[in-house]
Amino acid sequence: MTFQHHIDNKTRFLVLFLDAQIKATRIAKILNMSLRTVQDWISKTKKNQDIRKIQKGRGPKSTLTKDVQRKVYRQVREAPAKSSTRSLGAKFEVSSTHVHSFLKKKEV
Repeated sequence: MTFQHHIDNKTRFLVLFLDAQIKATRIAKILNMSLRTVQDWISKTKKNQDIRKIQKGRGPKSTLTKDVQRKVYRQVREAPAKSSTRSLGAKFEVSSTHVHSFLKKKEV
């Protein structure tokens, strides 16, 4: 069975599962995906969830609280020459890497 490359795997899955009524193991082999992913999609499809939509809550979570972000940003605005990521991290008891990522995201 051959497929067009411009159709994403989730749409292919829906066609194979709903229309062709193929079992999960065969779908996993056809789509070259893990069986667990296909089983998860089957579970969501049976609950009438659209697997093609990205759910909320995905993506990296902020490691700095809003209060700490505000304090770091204010410190950098007031004294940019004195504000290294190491000193800010130590001052606010967070990782210097997290401070750096926050400042990079803010384009400071």
